[in-house]
Amino acid sequence: MNTKNFSVAVRLVLIVLLGPLSSVTAQEAPGSNGSGDYALNEIVVTATKRAQNLQNVPTAISAFDSAYLQNNRVQEFTDLAATVPGLIANDGSAGAGVIAIRGISSSARGVPDIEQPVGVFIDGVTAPGSLDFLLHDIERVEVIRGPQGSIWGRNTLGGAVSFTTTRPGDVLSGYLQVGAGDFGFRDLRAAIGGPLIEDKLNARIALGHDERDGYTQRISGGTLGDIDRSVARVSLDWLASDDVSVALIVQRDESEFFNTTGEYFVGPLADFAGTDGFQRRIDTDFHEKSDSNSTTFTGIVSWDIGDYTFTSVTGHRMLDGTTNADSDSTNLPIVVEIVGIDTEQISQEFRLARDGALDGRIDLMIGLDYLKRDDFTHADVSEEGLAVELSFDNEVTSRAAFGALDFHLSDSWVLNTGFRVASEEKASTQTLDVPAFGIELDSGPRDLDDDQFSYLVGLTYNATDDLMLYANLGRGHKSGGFNDLRVTAGPFDNEMGDSYEAGLKATFFDNRAVFNASAFFIDYQDLQIRDLDGIRPVIINAGKAENKGVEIDLSFAATDGLDFTAALYYLDAKYVEFIEPGGQDFSGNRTANAPEWSANLSANYTRAFGNDNEFFATALLAYKDDYFVDFSNDPDSLQPSYTLINGRVGFRFAEKYELSLWGRNLSDEDYRVDFVTIGAVPSKQHVLGAPRTYGAEFRVSFGD
Repeated sequence: MNTKNFSVAVRLVLIVLLGPLSSVTAQEAPGSNGSGDYALNEIVVTATKRAQNLQNVPTAISAFDSAYLQNNRVQEFTDLAATVPGLIANDGSAGAGVIAIRGISSSARGVPDIEQPVGVFIDGVTAPGSLDFLLHDIERVEVIRGPQGSIWGRNTLGGAVSFTTTRPGDVLSGYLQVGAGDFGFRDLRAAIGGPLIEDKLNARIALGHDERDGYTQRISGGTLGDIDRSVARVSLDWLASDDVSVALIVQRDESEFFNTTGEYFVGPLADFAGTDGFQRRIDTDFHEKSDSNSTTFTGIVSWDIGDYTFTSVTGHRMLDGTTNADSDSTNLPIVVEIVGIDTEQISQEFRLARDGALDGRIDLMIGLDYLKRDDFTHADVSEEGLAVELSFDNEVTSRAAFGALDFHLSDSWVLNTGFRVASEEKASTQTLDVPAFGIELDSGPRDLDDDQFSYLVGLTYNATDDLMLYANLGRGHKSGGFNDLRVTAGPFDNEMGDSYEAGLKATFFDNRAVFNASAFFIDYQDLQIRDLDGIRPVIINAGKAENKGVEIDLSFAATDGLDFTAALYYLDAKYVEFIEPGGQDFSGNRTANAPEWSANLSANYTRAFGNDNEFFATALLAYKDDYFVDFSNDPDSLQPSYTLINGRVGFRFAEKYELSLWGRNLSDEDYRVDFVTIGAVPSKQHVLGAPRTYGAEFRVSFGD
């Protein structure tokens, strides 16, 4: 483990932030009790689909409220990776995003039927394909680690990430924010909400737009990685009666971008391009914009029926877009792909919950879940001038019954249980046409049925009001699917994970300090791995993997104007049994995107001056130990350890105006987020993460 950069960065930030403390006096912050006392804010989460204090939930969760997201400029999904050490969220080449929690990940590039093993949810509705959406007006983000099959359902083998958008309030409030930065960055965000009918109907409108040039220069002109994104959201909260409330959320996302393709650093194509892979300079013969659009309707009904609460969550999500990629990343006409997608998803969940049944001895929740998704993908591929047309028509239907029952065995002991019985059906039809040779292939209907049982059993011990210990075991699943007609591999199997976890959650010093720790062991069977068959992607199953580790989180309110968060995660994630179909043995390899050590340290400092004015500064260091970007542990795919340093400073005036400067990756580290081997050449390419960026923002707020 190379800790030189990390330790130097830690000392630098501590000197900058702690040096002035000898002259700082405690100030009464909003929420202070007026006597100089100060404490950390309580965070309420819905990781169990019930509102609970984060410290009362017996599982490993990282949660961030809107103030934290604003202070640390978490504006897109990939920004979360710096805030959660055990999370990797990267943009890859050709529009492929990767999410990894506890070393479990899967790239979706080039395989229409593959789904991520980490579930993404927006306002309780599953939202695959949303890695590149613009985060705006978000109330809370929860990162739930480990298999979550019993509560969150399908495709949560690695964990779940839940976004909750800001709800309308009963007081008129809002803000307008404008920003600019290097690489032509421009940003505009606004929101306004309040009552339309007093005590009856509240509404909120949120609008956001950002754009910037790409980080990679194209020799023939232009850049790669450009973005131009917009989001619009309308939210309504209707208080139908004292017992019934209805929320309606409509959101539209639009994105245009020039795909980031890999930069060669090994092999003949690297020599041809004249690059060592770290110049952020490539050339392509095909350069067209890609686009991605989605419209989401979410309806949430909550009905109090005596001691019970009935909840209905309805989702309708439509996505379409076109990805234009020069997949060979050269100015030669080798491989060009134009891929269009059209997806429609309908989901419905019903839940019935009650706390304190049977004289306070049982907290229960039972539910039914339904999802239907239709995906149509059409690809026009040119391989060395040979035109190939492909189509994929995939349909998923999932039905499940689930529940959670917590038995209060005594004032201190709770037995936690959960289950999900699910049936998933997949149907797929693929066609392949090569007009030049008169080839027409049709897979015909292909079906896959998968019955799953996920469970959770745990024991919680509330030693005091401020100390909780827990242990649990659970199981998660992800169904299989179908490979491309162009490869020899057949369908790939479902994957499964059994998780064993123990931990503690403690609060100290009158809620000024929070210390959480967990240790886990996860036994994975048949992990779905993205491989290559020649130059074509294929999904195979790894026989067995074991991931184990320890995670420690600490938050501390040092004074009214200074608080710290720190985290240290250890992970040992390896394939125990993994023999590739070609016979190569990868047993003993580390899983991809699984650094052995991860850590972060953040500090948030405010100091009041004048009349309702304050200076603020936020700094974040995020360290990741070396890890392989590829399952084969190719030495060229090793990402050396690196530290990212982000910061933001500014002033607030009259509690409504805010002016700030920000910077990300201030040390300008080069680090890989994707790796591809072009075996036929042979050459290797990678995609680098964002370089140093900086900018300024102005924000005006009104109301509460």
